[in-house]
Amino acid sequence: MKKQTFLFFLILLLGSRIEVSAQSTEAQNVSKAIDGLVVAMIAADKDMLNFQLSDALHYGHSSGLIQDKEGFVKEVVSKSPLSYQSIERENEVIHLSKKTATVSHILTIKGKNPSGEAVNIRIGNMMVWEKEKSGWKLLARQAYKL
Repeated sequence: MKKQTFLFFLILLLGSRIEVSAQSTEAQNVSKAIDGLVVAMIAADKDMLNFQLSDALHYGHSSGLIQDKEGFVKEVVSKSPLSYQSIERENEVIHLSKKTATVSHILTIKGKNPSGEAVNIRIGNMMVWEKEKSGWKLLARQAYKL
């Protein structure tokens, strides 16, 4: 009985390792691009943000506000209405179709408003990334309230 239990857990472990490693190189590249966007948002770094974003960006907030690239970058760099402290992703799913990737996940965001008060946000998020010569760029994003 113990041997069967051990084999069962070994199969579960190996199965999960196979599933993780089965993510394609391009899906891993998209995930790294999202990591780069998160780092740029937390750093409030204009150059890093501009590198991660498509010039044709449409950035939708859960409030309904839609911004272009210039508006989104300006907001993040100004740290108003939010200075990002951390952004965590869960239940992330990446689908690829040629030079386009769609990504859905849940975001848990911790930050501070301009007066220094803590702000905690948990939202759903859908993104569209487009592969350009310089790498994957965020083309569109729409957040929604959970």
